[in-house]
Amino acid sequence: MIRALLRYPFTGSPRVDAVLVGGGCHLLAVWLPLLPFIAVAGYLSRVLAATAAVDRIGDA
Repeated sequence: MIRALLRYPFTGSPRVDAVLVGGGCHLLAVWLPLLPFIAVAGYLSRVLAATAAVDRIGDA
């Protein structure tokens, strides 16, 4: 199981691109710590909006 988890990023055709982009994002987060927060806050706001919309439809 652990071997499969470690091999996962290297499977598929764009494996090098995925690893480089992921590594670049991690390095960028070291110098710009606000950048990951903005991405997570945007995702969280979309999740909350979608959840609120489903709740409104269910209550009607």
